[in-house]
Parts: sequence; structure tokens; C-alpha cells
Amino acid sequence: MLPYPQGPALTSAQEKLLWDNDVVRNLTEEQWKAFGQWVGANDPTPLEAKYWITKENDLDLNIFSLQTLALLVKHAKFAHCGQSSKTLEQSYTEDDLIVRKPGFGLLLDHMPDEKDRFPILFPDDIDDGWNAVVLLIRECCMLKVIYELSDKQRWWEKINDNEIATKWKKEALAMGLEILS
Repeated sequence: MLPYPQGPALTSAQEKLLWDNDVVRNLTEEQWKAFGQWVGANDPTPLEAKYWITKENDLDLNIFSLQTLALLVKHAKFAHCGQSSKTLEQSYTEDDLIVRKPGFGLLLDHMPDEKDRFPILFPDDIDDGWNAVVLLIRECCMLKVIYELSDKQRWWEKINDNEIATKWKKEALAMGLEILS
């Protein structure tokens, strides 16, 4: 029987719900692998998954909520489906069970190498140009528009006029990066 196609990944909220469950966190690598292979071969409902995972691992039948079971099945479909058991054996490691996010494991004061840093708009020679808070080009454009509008006479009255505010909005949206020069 062909394996079922790979399902969608869990959202970050779903990951948090799943991994906050003590029983889920305590499943071993072998239990995850067996469950994933079973899900890949059977495409179960949450209730079928409940009976299988509790029976195979000698767990209490009511240890998982239906929500947790649905997330377990969804995670297994993403991690294991679409693979044959041979490729699954070759690619599966304990690290696959750890949720990785950008910056995971880095120190709080970590600074990337100079070539990998986010470019700043106004670099200087002091401390590699990282003296000020980095602003995105979008933020600089917004500041420039605000400065130009607030330089107009009686702008605080004109801002409440829908016609003028609509005109200013169209002008601001039409501006490109040329406003930085």
C-alpha cells in the first residue's frame, strides 16, 4: 500500500498545545517512529489513533484529549507520511522531535558575522555601524511622510478633512524609495 501524502505542518499555537502535554513530551523516539509509520500506512481518525497509541504503549485509554490526538495525527502526517518505511528509517533522528525556531540555542547577545548582518541605512565607522536602532526602509519612509505632513501649515486641522487626508494617503502610497534621497 502506498503511503498517504504528507499533510500540513502544525502552526506555532498547535505546536505549543501539543508539546505542553506531559505524555506527548515523554514519548520515546521508538514510540514516535512506530506511531508515524502506523499513521502513514493507515490515515487514522483521532479515535483510531487513541486506541492504537494507548494499546501499543500500555497507556491509560483516557490519557489523551481528542484535541491532542488530532494534533498527534496531524504532526505524524507532516513528519512521516509521503515516505516509504525505508526512507523513514534513513532520515529519522531524535532531533526531528525538537521544535526548532530561528535563533534557537543562540546566546542573547549573539551578533551575526558582518557579512550576515541586516544592512543599516546609515552606517558609520564606530562599532561596525551598530550604534543606533536599525530602522527598516519602510519605517524611514513613514517617518519622512510624517515629517512632511507635519511641516504643512495647520496640518492638525487638515488631517480631519477626509478629502485632504485621502489625497495625502494617495500621495504617500505613490511614493517609492526615492523619498529617501
